[in-house]
Amino acid sequence: VNNEPDNRWYKCHHCNFSGNLDMQDKYDKVAEKSRMPKQIAETYSKEVREYLEKRGIDQKTALKEKIYEYNMRTAEGSKPIMGFPFYINLTLVNVKYFDVRWKKGDEGPKWWQMKKDLGTKSIFLGMQSLSFDVDEKKEVIITEGEWDWLTWKQCGYKNVVSVPMGAPNPNAKEFE
Repeated sequence: VNNEPDNRWYKCHHCNFSGNLDMQDKYDKVAEKSRMPKQIAETYSKEVREYLEKRGIDQKTALKEKIYEYNMRTAEGSKPIMGFPFYINLTLVNVKYFDVRWKKGDEGPKWWQMKKDLGTKSIFLGMQSLSFDVDEKKEVIITEGEWDWLTWKQCGYKNVVSVPMGAPNPNAKEFE
């Protein structure tokens, strides 16, 4: 444990679990506003399971990556939203949301992220899963979006990340 002010790191030399206490405190607001359940469910709704199946993704793969579902209230009732959490050392720093029912022409967005004023970070999705054995080649697969990332995970690859915020909209004029 390093207990210096503003640099309180910890690391377990037995299991390699590590983190930064100051960072965890900083992102309490992100965790609070994320709509992430206290415990990830063991299954998804039928609608989300069917959506995953259409994409060739087993729900076990999505659940292993801590992708969660919540119901968003709308004027018509509610609809399932999938949350793709972003972590730094098991500290939740952002969530990207996906509207399962979105269709071209709908008013709302298909994808959106948590607001930056909460202090969210824009980082690669899947960084918390990167790990390398000592004798292993150190390779990382970088994908363009969340579904590509999940597809590689489905195929058994462990060192996969997706670029921050996914691929830009083809109509974007500024690519920052």
